[in-house]
Amino acid sequence: MKRVMLALPSKGAIAEPAMNFLADCGLRVEKPTPRQYTGSIPALPDVDVLFQRVIDVAYKVAEGTAPLGITGMDVVAEYGNGDLIVVHPDLRFGQCRLVVAVPEAWIDVESMLDLAEVALDFREYHGRNLRVATTYPRNTRQFLHASGLHHFTIVQAEGAIEAAPTIGHADVSVDLVQTGTTLRENHLKALPDGVIVESQACLIGHRAKLRNDPAARDTARRLLEHIDAAL
Repeated sequence: MKRVMLALPSKGAIAEPAMNFLADCGLRVEKPTPRQYTGSIPALPDVDVLFQRVIDVAYKVAEGTAPLGITGMDVVAEYGNGDLIVVHPDLRFGQCRLVVAVPEAWIDVESMLDLAEVALDFREYHGRNLRVATTYPRNTRQFLHASGLHHFTIVQAEGAIEAAPTIGHADVSVDLVQTGTTLRENHLKALPDGVIVESQACLIGHRAKLRNDPAARDTARRLLEHIDAAL
């Protein structure tokens, strides 16, 4: 029996919900110890589970190491390539939005058009670009350009992106938001028309593997049967 790899998030906001979701689908995941990177699904005895960061789940599937995986649509939008396809777009957990957030003190900034004007002011009066902190540079750059904002510099930041404007590391932030509490705690506000990606957990696959590997395709079919039944 040919083994098929399923990549799952090892930590982060959708890691535990993914495990709970699969259990609700009748696909309980067994992980021998918390520190192990591998596991199994008793209901699918030919499937090996590989635990990775959400970003690495996308990488492993895109390169074909794992034919299938669960990650967030935000990750797919930022790091996906032509080899990665979305098999199921909405597993109904992990909902969040990738948004542009500005300091609450910027009372005159209520839209992306306002922010574009601020960027021009920064250029004219301060002699520098607007600094935007994010871990989603590709999506951020595309969205800002499409919104008519061209005078900006992407600040690659790790960790608490929302704190970047407060500590002077950046002027605005682009990050994932679920409830908005963290933004408010850092005195930021999301722009209503600054939503870059509406995200949720999704099932992804490697295009060529699913096309050419009968075992991978059969595993995808069985996963979808369980998922659709549960949903």
